[in-house]
Amino acid sequence: MLLHCFAGCDVIEVLGALGLDWAALFPRSVTDGNDPRLGIPARDLLEIISEETSVVAIVAADLLEKRAITEATWRRLAQAAHRIGRARDHAKA
Repeated sequence: MLLHCFAGCDVIEVLGALGLDWAALFPRSVTDGNDPRLGIPARDLLEIISEETSVVAIVAADLLEKRAITEATWRRLAQAAHRIGRARDHAKA
């Protein structure tokens, strides 16, 4: 971004007139993970959903075959559902 005032104002003065500061010129890092509005690329969201859907399909196949499901498997299934929900929430943001 290039900011230039033809009247000779400082960049910080231009930003102030717009109600901004230096931080507005530099997007936050995606690695901080605290702001869902930062977004995750659609390809990455699809990869997450694909992986977690595989977990759901494996557990469903075991249930269909009437195999016993362990507590750990149930926890992993719940985690898959949670991750799919979070991916959905990120897609909405």
